[in-house]
Amino acid sequence: MNKIGLCSVTFRGKPAEEVIEIAKKNGLDCIEWGGDIHVPYGDTQIAARVGEATRKSGLECNSYGSYFRCDSLENFKPVSQAAKALGATVIRVWAGEKDSEKFSDEEFNRLVETVVECADYAKKFGQKIAFEYHYGTYCNNSESVVKLLDAVRKENVGTYWQPAYWLGDMGDSERIAKNLAAIEIIKERLINVHVYQWRGFERFPLSAGEEEWALYMKRLPSHCNCLLEFVKDDEVQNFEEDIKTLKNLVRSK
Repeated sequence: MNKIGLCSVTFRGKPAEEVIEIAKKNGLDCIEWGGDIHVPYGDTQIAARVGEATRKSGLECNSYGSYFRCDSLENFKPVSQAAKALGATVIRVWAGEKDSEKFSDEEFNRLVETVVECADYAKKFGQKIAFEYHYGTYCNNSESVVKLLDAVRKENVGTYWQPAYWLGDMGDSERIAKNLAAIEIIKERLINVHVYQWRGFERFPLSAGEEEWALYMKRLPSHCNCLLEFVKDDEVQNFEEDIKTLKNLVRSK
């Protein structure tokens, strides 16, 4: 069964200790710690402290949500070291800084070379690299994700998936069909999933998309962690309601 967790960026304004308490209170399995606020790169002491506190509360911290843009091995090293201190075996990364359609062949080849170097470095510590599935990166659609993964050809490199909220101008049926098709294309290479209910950039309760998410869940492999991210108004109460919905979805798949 898919494990259920939260992304710490959901509560950027709260200290790590409070994020842990929220996760524990709601019976979660894991936390994906963000490299922007809670576990910054280059500070392995903070990373070690947060990782220990997470595990003491009975939670896993197997993933580290970095904002590394796959620009160089040297810039990746402190990210990998922070993940190691945290105890996270999955590092989420961003494949460049523009959509795949805007990459030249030379830029694509450079991206592949950098990911290969980073994957080899991460492997020394038993770490996996997983791409953020997002516009403004090479992984802005499922076909480009597959092309990049096929070019990298590393067992410790995979991808995340999340609903493409940037397709907000589409009708619901077309948007959902595109999301379902994307899952089918990349599901064998999925590591984690970010869960939320957005329409464009507007946030809604997860319950508003329960039927939609039930379709997604049936297609998601059971090894993926389902990580709740960015709830309506950043409110704990809304998070708790979304977690109830997510638990029902996972149990019902």
